Amino acid sequence: VPADAFHQDNILDLAVRAIQPAGDRQPSLRTPYEAVALIGHACMVAVDFRLVGLGEEHNLGMSSLFRPYGELLLIFSRINYNYTFPPTEWNANDTFAFRYAHAQSSTEYLLKVSRLGNNAVIFALALGDDRTSSFDIPVKNYISTSAFPLSSSDNIPASLREAFISPPGLGDLVSLFRVNVIQKLAPGLYKGGYE
Repeated sequence: VPADAFHQDNILDLAVRAIQPAGDRQPSLRTPYEAVALIGHACMVAVDFRLVGLGEEHNLGMSSLFRPYGELLLIFSRINYNYTFPPTEWNANDTFAFRYAHAQSSTEYLLKVSRLGNNAVIFALALGDDRTSSFDIPVKNYISTSAFPLSSSDNIPASLREAFISPPGLGDLVSLFRVNVIQKLAPGLYKGGYE
């Protein structure tokens, strides 16, 4: 793992692992907006946020969360509860919502990515104290829309990396999530490689 939690190679690795096939689950990304949401999720996981639901009301139950991964992962999860993969239904809608908890905070955090025209609009909320943050990006400045959809027949790690316009563009997108979501809503977090 790179020393910098937000190094683009680390973020891409976390994003790819989040959608790797397991059991009958096949990885796919239909739109560049899903890729933006996936990078946002990977940024949260990079500093030890734990996915606890898809939206404000949804809760990940142990049975639905670990169904595709079998008994071994269920046992492992009792040892290391910091899982990085969203359940298969994470991209069932056009708005992608993730709710997180963190060991260093009693607050839960909500991250939403929506499409508005050709832009991705990112909303973040610290639940309980109602701190919010938002920003939007023109997707075409970061991601090649012609690269989508990506499916299990593609080499997902290489295809996802190549879907970004450039390595600096991916780095800029990661920085936007770091500054506008994590630093604004959870400024006191500590993790080796992240300050």
